[in-house]
Amino acid sequence: MPPTYPLQGQTKACRRYSTKKLQQKLEQLNEAQEAVQAAQRRACARVCGVFDSSYAVWCRAVTPLAELDALCALAKASESSNWGEEEEEEEEEESLFKADAVN
Repeated sequence: MPPTYPLQGQTKACRRYSTKKLQQKLEQLNEAQEAVQAAQRRACARVCGVFDSSYAVWCRAVTPLAELDALCALAKASESSNWGEEEEEEEEEESLFKADAVN
């Protein structure tokens, strides 16, 4: 390797060299990544601000949907084959205890 290529790092398997041009490109890449992250943070802040400004509207929309979701889950559970079997067994046991108490 030419002596103008400084050694950046090495392992048993390889050595990593760098150049001034490569360092400049890496700096540009880092700056671009930071700019993207900053833009994402600003966009997220704007979205959250819009959401916060209409919080009451969102609550009025979400609450009924949550209730509907819960009702649908209960309806689906009630359709399963095991729903209510425990209650029937308890009723049978109670009627047996009552019959024994009468006799």
